[in-house]
Amino acid sequence: MTFNLFPTTNKEIRDLIQVCQRMNHVQQVAYSTYHDCLTQVCFNCKMIRTSMKAEDYNKYKKYMIKNVQFTKEEYEAWKKNLI
Repeated sequence: MTFNLFPTTNKEIRDLIQVCQRMNHVQQVAYSTYHDCLTQVCFNCKMIRTSMKAEDYNKYKKYMIKNVQFTKEEYEAWKKNLI
């Protein structure tokens, strides 16, 4: 999977979702009210696209490690930072 974080809007992400939908791609979409961002995971394109602001991403990226699960302590620390 490739993670794409570039200046974009929720509307641009919605347009990409619709393009993948028309091509019958398997995808998962989530909206974050906390970050006011839309994220799409397209399994056919092998892409993760999001409208998350770069400063929000940089704050949490240390917890976004590919194919690695959190330890309980790491997860609790992450949860504390979100509250």
